[in-house]
Amino acid sequence: MVTSLFNHWPSSDAVLGAVGSGTAVVFNYVVFFGRIFTFYDGGSALLQAAGPAVGVVCQVLTYAALYIFSDKVSRIDYRIFVLLAVCLMCASLIGAFFFSDMFVSPVFDFLLYACFGIGLALQLVGWTDYSWCVRGPELIVVALLFFCAIAFELLLHSSADAHSRVLICIASTFFMALAFISSRQNGETHIFISKSESNESVNLNYGSLFSYATTGFAIALVAVLLCEYTSIGLMLFMFASAALAVAITGAVVVCLGYGRFLLQGPIERVTFPELIAFLLISLFFDGYVRLALVWFVVFLLLLRDLARIVNLYVLGSEFGIQTLNLSLKVSLPLALGFLFGLLIPALFPQLYMVNVVILVCALCFAIAIVPYGSDALTMPDTKPEKAATGDSEKGCWKKACDQMSEEAHLTPREREVFLLLSHGRSSLVISRELHVAVTTVKTHTSNIYRKFDVTTQQDLIDLLDDRRVQIGKENSEPKQRL
Repeated sequence: MVTSLFNHWPSSDAVLGAVGSGTAVVFNYVVFFGRIFTFYDGGSALLQAAGPAVGVVCQVLTYAALYIFSDKVSRIDYRIFVLLAVCLMCASLIGAFFFSDMFVSPVFDFLLYACFGIGLALQLVGWTDYSWCVRGPELIVVALLFFCAIAFELLLHSSADAHSRVLICIASTFFMALAFISSRQNGETHIFISKSESNESVNLNYGSLFSYATTGFAIALVAVLLCEYTSIGLMLFMFASAALAVAITGAVVVCLGYGRFLLQGPIERVTFPELIAFLLISLFFDGYVRLALVWFVVFLLLLRDLARIVNLYVLGSEFGIQTLNLSLKVSLPLALGFLFGLLIPALFPQLYMVNVVILVCALCFAIAIVPYGSDALTMPDTKPEKAATGDSEKGCWKKACDQMSEEAHLTPREREVFLLLSHGRSSLVISRELHVAVTTVKTHTSNIYRKFDVTTQQDLIDLLDDRRVQIGKENSEPKQRL
């Protein structure tokens, strides 16, 4: 098992990116749930939640600004973002440690949370893009290392008090910044891709975005409920053990040759009903039984997070897209869901049943609107009619599809099937999108494979990827980037 994983061990840059991203996520849990900035104990439950909420709002606004200006931002070396993030996060942490006794007020806490939220958003963006330099089987290994880093860091925080958590955060930020600065720049040449070109290749639909928001909402709400039901240290330990269990589960699945089940579609079809079942059952128990049930809920939520990361890695490696654009499309709904997950328990303090019912309703609504149960790699929202006619401004992947379709003399219907095949969609999904029988789709697929002299869908995608890279090199100057 271990040998199988090491055979697909990624580069040192990708490993460092995974560890850095995991550490940034831990800060998200520790600061917003552990509330290491909140030394002001007065006020209502809503006021207590206001500080973390301010931090998440600043995080959301930062994501939104980066998304709007993603074309300009993606041309910048992300080391600059990480350095700026380190400055903001260290300043807020040091302020909490040294000046909390001097400024005992919610306004001071709000300022610290705001600085930390902006810094955390910048750090997550920097580390995420840095770790997206891998392709192929190494993708899942990077995702598993990400969760191992989360588990290790949370274990450090679980037995510490509030002041010690501040010191651990400062030390982690400092050492991760040193490692990032001293690491070599990735040698792979990246072609700049604009936001409009990226949207031509991959455009996540609203159902998928709501699914991401539901995951963020569920993680935050469950964590807040655990903080009210148990100690903060126990909550962090439960998240740490669940993250480690997710990493072990993913490693076993990969070693057994079932890595495809870690994609978002299969995971969502399994975890949505199980989440609802565990949450409803927890209403009838108390004590250690409820803790065990909630632990399984946390495990399932982090497993969904693993599937989200793997899916993003696959999309980022298979299609000609802007990694910043794609990561922000997912980070925004996650952060918004996270915000509501912090605020809802403040409106219904000490009412476990009410909060669980709200979460169950959100999960049921997500099941109703998520398209196709989020089949693997059906996240791109490309309309066949639009694909057949073309647009004035096309992405590199779309241009490659058009060129190859003309060279192979594909029929109009074969072009539609070809474009959907290039996005990794299965015959069943294609039949639903084109409103034709599955046998008809398989016939068109067979003709397409024969005309391109390939035997599998992956061979077709690889062929398209080579053409996309060639087109990108012809139309853009290569840019060395993280």
